[in-house]
Amino acid sequence: MKPDLTYTVAERIAEDREDMIGLVPKVDPNALDIPIPPLPAFKESIEQALRRYEELIDRVALPKSTRGTHPAVEKLMAEDERRAQLLVTYSWGTKPEFASPQGRRLLAGLSRLLWWWTDLGFKPSSGGTRHIRLGVACGQYHKSFEVGFTSKDGPSSLKGSKATDEPFQLRFESDSRNSKPGEGVYTFSDFDMPVFKPITLMLLSEQEQRLRDWVAWLYRDLAWRREEATQKAKEAEERKRQAVAAEQAALVKQRQELLDSAIDGKEHADRLRMLVAELETRLTTEERADARFIVWKSWALSEADALDFRKRTGQELLRWLADFQLC
Repeated sequence: MKPDLTYTVAERIAEDREDMIGLVPKVDPNALDIPIPPLPAFKESIEQALRRYEELIDRVALPKSTRGTHPAVEKLMAEDERRAQLLVTYSWGTKPEFASPQGRRLLAGLSRLLWWWTDLGFKPSSGGTRHIRLGVACGQYHKSFEVGFTSKDGPSSLKGSKATDEPFQLRFESDSRNSKPGEGVYTFSDFDMPVFKPITLMLLSEQEQRLRDWVAWLYRDLAWRREEATQKAKEAEERKRQAVAAEQAALVKQRQELLDSAIDGKEHADRLRMLVAELETRLTTEERADARFIVWKSWALSEADALDFRKRTGQELLRWLADFQLC
């Protein structure tokens, strides 16, 4: 006989879960210089993991009936009692589900199953008020279920139940829209290990598949975030390139405008001076002494000097040269 476990099955599953999640490379998706390695293969198949868990499950004995009623079952019993009290006053009330000897036997067996799951480290639960919802959790994995009878005339027959020689039925919620009819449904006559064990292994199988799917999703998410970071880096680099190109184009334009302005100013100034000279040759000595010509000539030449960058001071020319930003 193997010794009792010093840890729960759920604790071992939790350790395995962390190990599997640890397979996902711990790489910062934004560290583009560090490549993301391939996702390592799982060290064992789902079937191998289940065989290992089954060996642990076999070392956890079923609880004795003297252990008492599980708290989740107590809620079912309390709801049945409420319904019974209501029927004393109102005929339209809902009948109790588990008041019959068969119903009490079902609750006793269910309580035994929930205590055994508790010993495995699972967390059975019940919720709701009028319609009690049952569930069991192992770490991050949770599964809802309901119990009832297979007989259509039974006090708590589940929808779609078919009459069989095995009166009790336990039905788990479906995780997939594509689930097959009857999947997750167990019918039996006794609450014992030959029933509990396959149900528990089914839960662990689903949990194991979900965990592997989760690990694969984490890796895909890491790859996606790396792809997103790479794309953002490319976009940032492109924006930077465009900004540099725009800045360079603006500088080229500015230099050209400086040159054009200087050349245009020089040419305009020369034309003004030529105009003054031509007028002087056309006017007589007496006419050139006329105040109107004298004032206009002074104004025209000052305008020419203002336009001609060659007339600027040395400091003004240096500031003009600095605007080219060549050094």
